[in-house]
Amino acid sequence: MYLMALQKLTNCPFRAVDEINQGMDEANERRVFDRIQKECCVVGGAQYFLVTPKLLSGLTYSEHVTFLFVFNGPKNIGQTEYTLKEFVQSAHKRRRIMS
Repeated sequence: MYLMALQKLTNCPFRAVDEINQGMDEANERRVFDRIQKECCVVGGAQYFLVTPKLLSGLTYSEHVTFLFVFNGPKNIGQTEYTLKEFVQSAHKRRRIMS
């Protein structure tokens, strides 16, 4: 949060953030994620590259957010087996079960 407060003082086209959620509880992780979206989804805001092994489920994403998934490891599905449509449907099912 401190670095985000300082970013208006520097002119930089993008920010790279690695594992910003490391060691955070769920409530604070949601707050930080929402704050990052507010900072980067405004005209003239810096672009963010958020690198993380996981994100909380049920986060709200702006229409201006783009995801790039990098799957690596023996338990991940193959790239040809993954479809965004199935991922979104699965997320909607999980959200209904959780609520």
